[in-house]
Amino acid sequence: MSTVTYEVKKPILGFEEIESVNLEKNDGITSVLSDPKSGISITLLNTFVDGDGFDVPASVKALLDMNDNTNFSVYFVVVLNKSNLQNSSINLGAPMIFNEDNKTMAQVAINSEIGTVSELFNA
Repeated sequence: MSTVTYEVKKPILGFEEIESVNLEKNDGITSVLSDPKSGISITLLNTFVDGDGFDVPASVKALLDMNDNTNFSVYFVVVLNKSNLQNSSINLGAPMIFNEDNKTMAQVAINSEIGTVSELFNA
């Protein structure tokens, strides 16, 4: 496991006061985003490597100083239901983009009719 600190360039929804976060990469797929000051801990799922299959909005590219050669990761928030893991969900509507080169990140709300994986399979 490795932990890297990122500067938050666009606020995390619901946690607008957070200016930097730690990202603990577990197994290449799951990670934990945390802020020691506030005590929050969020489970993330990394489904894209260097944006394969994902277009980063131009405004976020500018904010994170990204270009065609930038190494970046895309993570989705996992909402765990600890009493029944099958009822957990993945928020597809607000991914977190991490610029691996300059250690900055932003969360971006995407216009989408389907917001979670559970909605996708129940549609």
